[in-house]
Amino acid sequence: MLAGLALEAAGADGSSGVPMREIDAGEILEKVQKGQPVEYDHVIVRGDLDLSWHRLQSPIRINDSIFNGIVSFYGSILEMPVNLSGSNFTRDVYFEGSTFRGDADFREVEFRGDADFGEATFSDYAYFMEATFSGDADFGGATFSGDADFRGATFIGSSRFEDAEFDGNIEFGDARFKNETSFYRILFKRPAYFEDCSIKSLNLIKAEYGRLYLRWDDIESMYFDEAAYLALIENYNTLGWYGDANRCYYDYRNAVRRSRQAASSPALAAKVSSPLDRLVDFGEWLLYGYGVRPSFPIAWCIGIILAFGLLFRQKRCLRKIITEEKIEDAKDGSDEVLVESKARKAPINFLDPFLFSLFTFTSGFTAFLHPAVEYKLERCLRWAIFERLLGPFFLALVITTISKTYLIR
Repeated sequence: MLAGLALEAAGADGSSGVPMREIDAGEILEKVQKGQPVEYDHVIVRGDLDLSWHRLQSPIRINDSIFNGIVSFYGSILEMPVNLSGSNFTRDVYFEGSTFRGDADFREVEFRGDADFGEATFSDYAYFMEATFSGDADFGGATFSGDADFRGATFIGSSRFEDAEFDGNIEFGDARFKNETSFYRILFKRPAYFEDCSIKSLNLIKAEYGRLYLRWDDIESMYFDEAAYLALIENYNTLGWYGDANRCYYDYRNAVRRSRQAASSPALAAKVSSPLDRLVDFGEWLLYGYGVRPSFPIAWCIGIILAFGLLFRQKRCLRKIITEEKIEDAKDGSDEVLVESKARKAPINFLDPFLFSLFTFTSGFTAFLHPAVEYKLERCLRWAIFERLLGPFFLALVITTISKTYLIR
């Protein structure tokens, strides 16, 4: 209350030097009940304004004003645009469960108390540019069907918005952002929670935050900016969400590659990266998914083994030898045993070429699978040498990606 009185005293003449007229909250309520437009500029609204569970069919515009009481639109349906830009709310504001059928304009609004937009529905544009949230800001379960713009907002509490400033708690759990959502230059001074939310298109360029609890899979697309991606990756590593960090990094590298390909001219593309850089980048993506996709080199290994197995089968170049051992006790009653080894040729079955390919690819490390079987090549020696050279390379990629993805933190 003292903060509100201080604000009134400081702004009684307004930013333009014009004295602010005082009105009673009941005057606004009376206009709403009569279906009259609510239009005010540069006023001080005294008393609590309770418009909960109303269906407001007239536009509401109260700009550059001060609300010194509690403001509640709980469960209300606002059929026409709502414009509260430039106003100051000295106490708590409740828009929980309300529905904005037209534009919702909260540009440069200052929420000095808590701001509750939980379960609210924004059917059209939602403007929160340069808004300041000093208390708790709750947008849990809110639905944004139109563009949501939070550029320059400041969240001093716990809250979630672009360019907004929040000092209290920041809560966006289960929120649905169905169109463009901009958090350009937003500042979250406290952790921001976006559990189980859904964002179609997110702009985090120049955003500042400590901890952002927003799963990467909940973001359908993100505006490309290298600093924004790298900051989000660092955020995930700080939270211990290494899977999210890996997926974000993979999508970031793909976005970098696409940005190079989308260069407007060959000259610009040459400045962005050299042909060698682009070739190396493509190879990193294709061979091991930029080091965070173990499935890529594993798929390569399986494909190479199968391909060479089909080759060896087609060329009919294998000879299969089975070694059999016969063990007999010594006839003189001692502890000695007699071991008799016997090798014989065996027919090649369907799996043999693929087993030989596996043994070759792993440089014989997997021969323990059939220790009594030995394969001899009658032809295709150069192909076997080539496969043996490929094996260590791709196995090293598998170990590298698994280590980076799951083991090294």
